[in-house]
Amino acid sequence: MSNALYVLRLLWRTPPAPHSPRSISSLALPLATNLTPSVPPVPPPPPPTAPPFLEDESTEYATAALTLADLPPPAHAPAPIPWPTLFPRHTPPPPKPKFCDPLYRLVVHAHYDAARAIHAELSAHNVYIQRRHEYLAPAVAALDAGDTEQFFLWLALYPNKPATANTPELRRIWDPVVARVVAVFQSAGDTAFLERFLRAAAKLGVLPTVLFPLAPHLTFALPPALSHSLLSTSIATYTRYTTSAESTSKRAHVQRRMVRRQVAVIWAAYLRGLVAAGWREQARELFEHSPVEWDAFTKGYVESRLQGVPLAAAPPLESLPLSKQLLCPTSLSPSQLASILDSLSSQPLCTTHPTLLPRFKHRFLRQRLGAASGPGTRERERTWLHAEIINFQKQGRHEDAVQVFVQHFFWLGLPLHPSFSSASAATSESNQDQTQNQNQTQKHYPSIQILVTLLPSLLPLLPPPLSTSVPKYLNAYVQLALDSKSSSSSSSMAPPALRPNNVMWSVVVREIVHWGGSKGLEHGRNVLSAAQAAARAAAVDDSDCNSNSNVPGEAAYRALLLALAGRRRTHEMYELLDHMEVGEVGNGGTIGTSIRTYIPLVAILAKSGLAGDAQRVLERGVERFGEGWVHGVVLE
Repeated sequence: MSNALYVLRLLWRTPPAPHSPRSISSLALPLATNLTPSVPPVPPPPPPTAPPFLEDESTEYATAALTLADLPPPAHAPAPIPWPTLFPRHTPPPPKPKFCDPLYRLVVHAHYDAARAIHAELSAHNVYIQRRHEYLAPAVAALDAGDTEQFFLWLALYPNKPATANTPELRRIWDPVVARVVAVFQSAGDTAFLERFLRAAAKLGVLPTVLFPLAPHLTFALPPALSHSLLSTSIATYTRYTTSAESTSKRAHVQRRMVRRQVAVIWAAYLRGLVAAGWREQARELFEHSPVEWDAFTKGYVESRLQGVPLAAAPPLESLPLSKQLLCPTSLSPSQLASILDSLSSQPLCTTHPTLLPRFKHRFLRQRLGAASGPGTRERERTWLHAEIINFQKQGRHEDAVQVFVQHFFWLGLPLHPSFSSASAATSESNQDQTQNQNQTQKHYPSIQILVTLLPSLLPLLPPPLSTSVPKYLNAYVQLALDSKSSSSSSSMAPPALRPNNVMWSVVVREIVHWGGSKGLEHGRNVLSAAQAAARAAAVDDSDCNSNSNVPGEAAYRALLLALAGRRRTHEMYELLDHMEVGEVGNGGTIGTSIRTYIPLVAILAKSGLAGDAQRVLERGVERFGEGWVHGVVLE
């Protein structure tokens, strides 16, 4: 204690010099040092000053900074300060197990039979099963196995979505499912299955994704009344499960606006499908009493095909050079396009300009956003395929022409071909292959114009002898056409776009007469009589009497007339000619004749040595149409 008091007295008596450096701190003096101080004279006390609150040690810090080395940078970042928690844990908590986890693990490892047993047990105990995206795989497997009940069982475990845009990611997920649904529907014709699938898709919130590839099947495979009812029910279910009528939140408003936009697009696609399938009256009724506001493309598409607004006429390409033909608009007929493709693929142009054909195809098939009434992308694709079939047929490559049809079109409107008896199976397999190759285009429904072009390529591929197989196949087609038109069951009625028109009847009669031999003439006459009887029976139906295009016309009767003249059966020829000039068809119209009836008839009679009959027919033609057509008769 005495030493401490001594030090304090020294500090109080002798204040430190302000600018003299210290070599050692006064606090570092050893307390045990025994010093005997001398007694100096006592100076007068300095004036009292207030001591600082803190000791001035800046000099010591400066001295220490000169002697200490710099610290190296830290090798690692300092550990973060842990966030204080009420119940600290060293590891994250493990997920809480669920009763449905064994079901999920079995599905992931593709043990679907065991998974179904687990599902049955969980359902028996009313255990909630968590919805997972992985349950779509067993649904697809069940559909491949033909078990539709198991398909809907697994589909009910798929998570639902709110109103979502039809994105490419969603299409990649659901295109395989839609392809299998189409295959099942086409093979069985089960409308209840299709309705159940659309209702399930509406509940899951993916109706816009699955309905666009299904829209052509609704309009081509189902009558308009049934397809309209099915579509209305599906849209109502989709709206009920994706929107809220009571909520006033911003999210609910966005969902309702998106659903309204999607519903408008769905109805527009359905309307265009009705027009493409030939249901003109039903399409006009829907167009005039629209449930939504039609977009510009749909409005132009319907008006150009139903209300007489003409499309841009295809320019005459024969007189134009090829460079000008390639710059023509996309509204080309199949024959014009076939001529262009033949020029681009011929030598030496295909060698000197190898990229000209691919570039023209890309420009022809690309989407036209500004065209309101022109052909759409799908319609241009059908025109391109039709042109390819025409070129293959001109080159005599009938098998290639049929292969193009099998690969890109559904086999409808024609009886199954013996050489392509697995066309239906190939259709379903191709649908499944499409899901694996997303670049492959979706299959099309044919038109009667494509069937007219394809029929002459099918006949040479029939098994020999052709004199027997060709009339048999044509008989099957006539029976199919008449049954589908006069069927009392609405579900088996063919759409008007696939019903035989005047050109198809002329091709059928011409081929029957050509391949039928001595019985071909009688067979051709029976076909025309049966077609007329079917037209008269259908005349009571307003939807079938809107035009004369579905009954045999002048071209069909001309084929039989020329065959009679070529075989010198003049008596029957005059009877048929009289019937054509005054005869009536089923809906009250006349068959009629034209200068194209008399020009080849006069030429054939003259070449057959029947000069008197040729002169008589010539005079009858002059009486009806004047003398302006006489110079067109070629007698050599």
